Amino acid sequence: MNPATIQLSEKRLNGAYIITLGPGLVRYLKVKDFLSTEESWIWIEGLRELSSEPKIEIPPEYSKGESLNFKQVDEIFANKNWDDRLEIHHALGKAFHKHGLPSDVYCQFHSWLQLDQFARAECLRSWVKEAWENEVVVQSYACSKDFEILAKSPGQLQGQCVFRKTPFVNERLKLLARKAQRQAKLQAAKLENEENRARERRAAEDLESLRKSKYNTFVYLMEDLRNGRWKIGQSRTPTKRERTLQSEVPEIVMRLSIPADIVEEKRLHSRYAHKRVRGEWFSLTHEEQVWIVYFLKKRGDTERMFIDYVWFGKTCFGSSFTSTIAEKE
Repeated sequence: MNPATIQLSEKRLNGAYIITLGPGLVRYLKVKDFLSTEESWIWIEGLRELSSEPKIEIPPEYSKGESLNFKQVDEIFANKNWDDRLEIHHALGKAFHKHGLPSDVYCQFHSWLQLDQFARAECLRSWVKEAWENEVVVQSYACSKDFEILAKSPGQLQGQCVFRKTPFVNERLKLLARKAQRQAKLQAAKLENEENRARERRAAEDLESLRKSKYNTFVYLMEDLRNGRWKIGQSRTPTKRERTLQSEVPEIVMRLSIPADIVEEKRLHSRYAHKRVRGEWFSLTHEEQVWIVYFLKKRGDTERMFIDYVWFGKTCFGSSFTSTIAEKE
């Protein structure tokens, strides 16, 4: 057979490609006939002589199932031209008839390794045929690092594939690992840049709040989640100060910041001097934490105050303290 002698039917056939050559020119090619030749180029060149861009529709019989699902194949090669896709159909059809390789197995192999090019030969070298549709044999490979068990979806037993980690597979897995590391670094850098911009924006907002307030600084209360210690401090940019501390200890979080006179920080330090652990860090009870909130609320600019309401609600719930005590101080 040569390209000039390919026979296409004008009559609709079951199990046949529907080939649109142009307006009013629809022909049919049985998949069985297409796969009967050793090479696909005869059909492809013949079609190219009839139309530069034929539209090829896959028959329903080859659009479902696992053995030869050309629709599934086309989905992973969606960026390929019609002739490349037909060549892949032919190669997978031959692999199924000669080696029993279902197209579904190839698709899992291709997707697993995130391949850019068709790799039928590598799939055949890697696929453990004797484990196909045999759950007992599949599980015998479960503890081996030299094999990989793939399923269509997590927990699904039917349709599991076992692949040996050939040199090609191992090299591809290493490449994917390096790619994942690069992407993780890029993502981390992106997040860091976003956090830096957000921090600068919040610092500017802090300074703007002070400008609108009659005070020159914020008095704040931070918690170290590792040990339950509390920092009583002051800063013109408390959110920036929080981020600086978090760069060393990520578990430090802001609970309260409020524009207030710097003397209020000193008063709190003096009041809880006996509870000092080190520097500006103190060991405070629920009652003392609530007292500080009411103390600063009474003496600071509440319109520009930040408070972690979830934390405060839980703290109040666990405290026997009432606001009246603070009001009397």
